[in-house]
Amino acid sequence: MDYEELFQTLPSDEKDEESIENAKTIVSYLFPRARSRSFSNLQIRENNQTYNKRRRICDPEVIDHYLRQVVPDDKLRIDEFDSFHSHDNKEDYASAFEDLVEQGGEHGRTKANQLLDQTSLNDIENVKPFFYSLFIVGDDLIRADPSYSALDRGSNWVILEFIDDILESMVRDVRGGLLDEAISEGDSVYLPVFYIESTLREHGVGGGDPEPLEKTQRMLTQSQIDSLKNVVVSKIEQAADENQLESVPNLDRVLLKWEEWSTSNQAKEWVSDVSTDTDSLLVVLNSFISQSRYASAYESGTQSFVDIEYVLKIIDLSDLKEWVSSIDKEDLEKDEADLIRIYEKGFELYEAGAATDDPSTWRTSERILDSGSEES
Repeated sequence: MDYEELFQTLPSDEKDEESIENAKTIVSYLFPRARSRSFSNLQIRENNQTYNKRRRICDPEVIDHYLRQVVPDDKLRIDEFDSFHSHDNKEDYASAFEDLVEQGGEHGRTKANQLLDQTSLNDIENVKPFFYSLFIVGDDLIRADPSYSALDRGSNWVILEFIDDILESMVRDVRGGLLDEAISEGDSVYLPVFYIESTLREHGVGGGDPEPLEKTQRMLTQSQIDSLKNVVVSKIEQAADENQLESVPNLDRVLLKWEEWSTSNQAKEWVSDVSTDTDSLLVVLNSFISQSRYASAYESGTQSFVDIEYVLKIIDLSDLKEWVSSIDKEDLEKDEADLIRIYEKGFELYEAGAATDDPSTWRTSERILDSGSEES
């Protein structure tokens, strides 16, 4: 559209050059794509990613709110946003998060996830209580809005960025102590594990052999991390003693880090203890199941699989096979029976020498297993 025509349709008594330029400025601010070369020098420092966060009328998802003068139920309202950021203690922040977790939002996410995504550090007036609240309800936020892929980030990555941003504003010497206190006083178990794993990557430790950062660029020192590992292990053990561990999100990661960071065998002992209860065992087994999306010219879908080598880091193969075989699939719900079948197929692939961590192995499993039986 030629916006010059729009400007020329102004009432005749307002067609002076100054009025036209003022109109251009207003329209170009409200709708940045309306800018033309004649006023491209306007310094409006925004981009498409910020329009939605700032509820700009130019955003396709926001303009309807202005026209209808109503905010859809699945959208976070400005009064909800402002109310959340008016709190000044960790308990109120945590309670507000819990309320938003219960409210479904757009794109299958909760309003808590929307709030985290729309909040910047500048919006937070009381940073320290907000920081502590993340460790109170972090696991609940992550459980409600998990990460499905690198392009579909869940609350865990957004929370991680907040923790980093807040800690980065402090001198390195106090960061460890603040985390120690937040973890110890919080209710979350997985979030501390997730955060320590991320800081270890800065030291060159973790999957994929990450490149270590310069010491001055690392969020925490090795000494601080080692101390926090002990705090996290104590937190895991507390959850286990209080029969809360099964409800922790990403239980597989928690169990593996418990085993790795502890000086005892409590992680394996805990798994062995809960294996006597079918429901608890199913929770543990399910935590190791992965999902992989695939698409080709002929088909698309989601492949469920289990990396047997990964499970063996916490459960011996003989025990794992015995526990799986002891479960009667006829007594299970369909999804539970499917879980057992995944493990049974995983055992076959593992014994055939196939890479059970590769989703494509599972999609071609029949051919692989047939080939293995012919060779034998």
